[in-house]
Amino acid sequence: MNNQPCGSDLLATARQLLLDELVPDLPPQARYKALMIASAMGVACREIEAGSTGDIADTVADFLAQAGIACDPATDGESVLAQAIRQRAVPQALQPSLVALLLAVTRGKLQISNPKYLDQ
Repeated sequence: MNNQPCGSDLLATARQLLLDELVPDLPPQARYKALMIASAMGVACREIEAGSTGDIADTVADFLAQAGIACDPATDGESVLAQAIRQRAVPQALQPSLVALLLAVTRGKLQISNPKYLDQ
């Protein structure tokens, strides 16, 4: 049994230390850089906590299959979906499902990159 802190806990602790104890003592130019680093650490921590992005990839792949759009498993399904949208290749009957999928993908990405936006 491993009782060590997990990666997201380590990142969160390091980020908090950076923000609470180091940033206040930095000159303005270095403070801005340190805040950017803290922001990146927050994103990385949320990515670790969210786990694999496989759920989104699977959902996109399922939608593409339902729409009859070929997608090689080695290919990024989101890129194939974007191309299908640009080419208007998504059947009209699946438009409501497409909108729901795009909202879910966007919310999932916002949950990681900017969760405060979702709280508004």
